[in-house]
Amino acid sequence: MILRLGDQGEQVRQAQRQLNKMGSLLDEDGIFGRGCLAALSSCCGQMRIAPRTEYDDELDDLLRQQPEPLPTVDILAITFIAREEVGSLNLYKTRNASPAFPGGESGITIGIGYDLRFARDSFRSDWSEVLSQTSIDALAPWAGRPGNADGARALFMIRVPWLAAWSVFTRLTLPRTLAKVQQSFPGQEVLSPLSRGALLSLVYNRGAAMEGDSRKEMRDIREAIREGRLNDVAPAFLSMKRLWPALPGLQARREREAKLFNSGLA
Repeated sequence: MILRLGDQGEQVRQAQRQLNKMGSLLDEDGIFGRGCLAALSSCCGQMRIAPRTEYDDELDDLLRQQPEPLPTVDILAITFIAREEVGSLNLYKTRNASPAFPGGESGITIGIGYDLRFARDSFRSDWSEVLSQTSIDALAPWAGRPGNADGARALFMIRVPWLAAWSVFTRLTLPRTLAKVQQSFPGQEVLSPLSRGALLSLVYNRGAAMEGDSRKEMRDIREAIREGRLNDVAPAFLSMKRLWPALPGLQARREREAKLFNSGLA
């Protein structure tokens, strides 16, 4: 098998799926575009093999030997969450690799949606192996604190390399978030890895709290899964759009999560 720039079809889609295990953030559209070329270069570098501009059987074999980032969640869903947080791999490297302040009640955020406000006790241990001590020391005062735009601007020169962001995302923050999903939604074990991924995206973005009017739909989802009414879950995702009338980005994310959940049912 040889796949080149411009090729299309199911083999390309499967290749994109394998490349995404390494954090390529490709859309599984079955079109071998320039994003696939960039992913080839990145993956070869990660695996320390000779660079190439074609996807061949040797690379396919090597990628299939790589472990799934989170075995009980479909790689399509993991890629979905990362893309929701940072856009594309190119966008991350060119615009989103520095600390940012998303606004509202968020803290300073780094990597793939890693919010320092909620990492008071874990920040140093989470990042010490992948960031320089200088960067750790500059970011540490924001652990456990609300962020602000001035704080993010003062940290602008810090860069979080993509492989560092992907490592913390897949090794640490996703498994922790999955544990919250498992605890908060009894019965989720019957879901497909794709539908479970939609819940993972929701909790990664909103947390797992269940109390109060703003969490009504979270409780609705919990009860629907507990009672086996899985067709009622996606409408609850969509109902949450009421919470962000002025934030079309969050409304669109809930729509995409609802679609992802239903894809897993199919």
